[in-house]
Amino acid sequence: MRIESLDGLRGLASVAVLFFHTCKMLQLFGPAGLYDLIPGVAAVIVFYAISGVVLALVPLKKLAAHERYDWFSYFPRRVIRLCVPLAVAIALGVLASFVADATGLDPRTDKPIDWQLSLAEVARQIMMQLDVLFNVSDGQYLIDGVRFVRTNSPTWSMSWELWFSLALPLAVYVIWRTKRTWLGLSACACLTLLANATGYFPLRMCVMFVAGTYMAKEVAKLTSTRIPAPALAAALIGCIAIVELNGACMSSGTEPLPLFLLMTLSDAACVGLVALAMAGGFASRFLSTRPVRFLGKLSYSLYLTHVLVVGSVGPLLPRFGVEHPVLIFCIIVVLSFGVAWLFWYAVERPSMLWSRKVGRQIQERP
Repeated sequence: MRIESLDGLRGLASVAVLFFHTCKMLQLFGPAGLYDLIPGVAAVIVFYAISGVVLALVPLKKLAAHERYDWFSYFPRRVIRLCVPLAVAIALGVLASFVADATGLDPRTDKPIDWQLSLAEVARQIMMQLDVLFNVSDGQYLIDGVRFVRTNSPTWSMSWELWFSLALPLAVYVIWRTKRTWLGLSACACLTLLANATGYFPLRMCVMFVAGTYMAKEVAKLTSTRIPAPALAAALIGCIAIVELNGACMSSGTEPLPLFLLMTLSDAACVGLVALAMAGGFASRFLSTRPVRFLGKLSYSLYLTHVLVVGSVGPLLPRFGVEHPVLIFCIIVVLSFGVAWLFWYAVERPSMLWSRKVGRQIQERP
């Protein structure tokens, strides 16, 4: 079962991440600009919730029909689907880091790889970049508080995607055994509040996936619900307003409410946006249109490659006389989509075909 509107929502979320990183890396609004008003972080939360929905749909459907789901073929399919494009994107990041260091285009002092060290140390740092399973972070810091800079910064979130993919059988079992979905979602809200209050980000990341899994359990109710246009518009505006309020407070340092509470409300609003995208109404119809779904098709490739484009093209353009920040922004956005399509065609698409082939071979085993 495929929910086309979620493909569209994933595509819009990837564009939000693209705009967020491009504006911030180019400092389009100055060093102290309100960059968190661009909902890049919220888009990642939306990704997590969507993944929870999409991954759990078929297993839960099988459970409802008292049929067996083939987990033996699921695991290799999922690992190949996620990790082949991810490994290539990280390798490209390592290469870009080397070129930037050799040409002096990387002005950062906290470089992801110190190429001046011994060969053994450089090899160790490269292996740490490739180790997404155990070097889990919130994008800046590892669990023990050590700062970890990545050659391709968005790849941090894929650690959580991979961990949840591996833990999916347990999540599906727990969600299926939960008699009252509202009770499970309430528990998710409480755990998110606890995670944001304590700063223990692994709990926050995992709970967002679980919230999506609960929505997968109620997919029939959600997709059959028809929300009147005025009510849907009000709900969408409310969710977006909460996300933007959190972003504005994080950028400006003002706190009308405690920051952990604002973050929790923003996370709930992100989950709400996913639910609204699944329900019937103009939002679902818009997100299901072909151009928006095309963005969803490219979303993973765009997510994995756009920072490489920003980091390499951004410093080069002024050397060729292109200095206006808005023009640089537009060129980078166009190039990012072009690179994403090439990456999808050359890397992501073959990995999808390979994962399906492996899955079929395992299913056909004697």
